[in-house]
Amino acid sequence: MQSSSPMQEQEKKPAQENSGKMTTSRERPMRRRSNRPPANLTFNYKDPDTLERFISHTRIIRTQITHLNRKQQRKLAQAIKRAQHLALLPTCEHHKFKK
Repeated sequence: MQSSSPMQEQEKKPAQENSGKMTTSRERPMRRRSNRPPANLTFNYKDPDTLERFISHTRIIRTQITHLNRKQQRKLAQAIKRAQHLALLPTCEHHKFKK
């Protein structure tokens, strides 16, 4: 009679294939981000409604959240600063405009 060790039993099991899902090291399926901005998005300081989407409490939202690339983030920052200088956007929370 031959007793099989746990190591031998593991070798006999076929390797499980990944079912096409992206996984992390903990084998959890990763969420795909679907809320990415369009690639041809342009920022204009004269359009405060578009710029307000990227501002939270008068601070520019981070790139990791907005999913903008470096070039877009720089242009966004420049447009927001120009709009704030011309008083189209508030510069601090106390200067919020009432619509």
